[in-house]
Amino acid sequence: MTAPGTDIEAELSRRTDIALFFKDSDYAFVNEPIMERALTSIARLLWVGWQREYRRAIEYTNLSIDAENATDFAFFAERDAVEAAGESSNKRITVATVGMKSFSVHIEPDTVRDLSQSEFCTSVSEAAGNLIQHYLAEVGELKKRYYD
Repeated sequence: MTAPGTDIEAELSRRTDIALFFKDSDYAFVNEPIMERALTSIARLLWVGWQREYRRAIEYTNLSIDAENATDFAFFAERDAVEAAGESSNKRITVATVGMKSFSVHIEPDTVRDLSQSEFCTSVSEAAGNLIQHYLAEVGELKKRYYD
């Protein structure tokens, strides 16, 4: 996925692995607010893309992933309200979500200047992966509460 209006790309693999790439030398010309907006857009695009591919993958199975009863509707409502966040180990980048419906990214001041492009990409990937793991853990707890 490419952030609109930028040459910043990201790929999601193995459900929690995010790779971030800059085409050409865009990294040298960005600042934290620009990166926060771009990464927020990428997070939304990656999630929508993942959902689309997941639905396509199960299209011809008997697996039902839509709400079918009151329990499912209640579970989905709570799942859509789950707050999760992930932080890079250097504490410079935080990615957060509410229900994987809205996303926010915070980048500490001077991060772009202080980190190389490679270090920045690694930090973003780490924060995003931690977000996904946190979200999946919270949803797992909800599933236990509703379905066990």
